[in-house]
Amino acid sequence: MLRDAVEWGVAQGVERFQLNAEPKARTLYERVGFTAPGERLMELRVPPRP
Repeated sequence: MLRDAVEWGVAQGVERFQLNAEPKARTLYERVGFTAPGERLMELRVPPRP
């Protein structure tokens, strides 16, 4: 479901997703491509389309 939400956002033109993640959930977001620029912050940046 998370991948579907990201795909929908990308189709709508979203270029960056950010969320606060509980430490226990971080691996879930990492599997989808999120990185951790902060202790609780998770981020997924979408490359711009040409």
